[in-house]
Amino acid sequence: MSKRTGFLIVACLVMFIIFRVSIVFDYYNGDETEPAATPDLPAAFSGTLPCASCPGIEYHLWLEEEQFTEIRHYIDRDPGYSLKSGAWEITADTLKLRMDQSDEQKKFIVTDSTLTLLDTGGNAITGGLDDHYALQRNVEFQSVLDRHRELRETGVTFVANGNEPFWSIRVAGRDSLFYSEPGVELKSSSLQLNPTESGIHFSATIENNSRLEATAEKEYCRDTMSGFIFTHAVTVTMNGETTTGCGRSLQMHSVSE
Repeated sequence: MSKRTGFLIVACLVMFIIFRVSIVFDYYNGDETEPAATPDLPAAFSGTLPCASCPGIEYHLWLEEEQFTEIRHYIDRDPGYSLKSGAWEITADTLKLRMDQSDEQKKFIVTDSTLTLLDTGGNAITGGLDDHYALQRNVEFQSVLDRHRELRETGVTFVANGNEPFWSIRVAGRDSLFYSEPGVELKSSSLQLNPTESGIHFSATIENNSRLEATAEKEYCRDTMSGFIFTHAVTVTMNGETTTGCGRSLQMHSVSE
């Protein structure tokens, strides 16, 4: 064996020993951390949480790129609707929600398909109702959020739709409104947006000279076809006919508008 070959063997052995020692050192110093398991976005989770004074709290959580939307419906309680939004982050296996304009926070344990609510101290909730604090991934609702993301990327700021008769409204910015029925799409030639105490009022002249008036009130609104929970109840009047449906603001950090 040549001296050069022997030197290479010794060098490889030394490098291997250094590598193994480094792994052991990192392990015992707590550096073996798991990467954050971020759900595919947008992500939708739903469940019914326990309630001390009602049959339960229907709870929905939408995670989107820049914010979350939390919708709570206290069953058989009036008023029983709560809507909040804010920022979120995932560290290791824990999802943290930070509410806008308050110090309120929530924490969940994250798995592939569930979120499990923790108590205010960040600990698992025990006492016989453990399973009732788990939210399941809602694939149907997630597909609606996917569609809303696509619309947002094209500049749409508010969407609404109704069933039987079928209609939809898309608002782009503050100057364009599109009204659709099966086989027909009409664009506004003028649009006025007026905030109200509990939502917003749209007043538009459509390209066929029809007048459209729509009011979106912040309210728990379930779409009768998809079951998706919208944040606004919408009433539309056009050509003397009035219909109702559900709507949602697509602007980030403005679910209260």
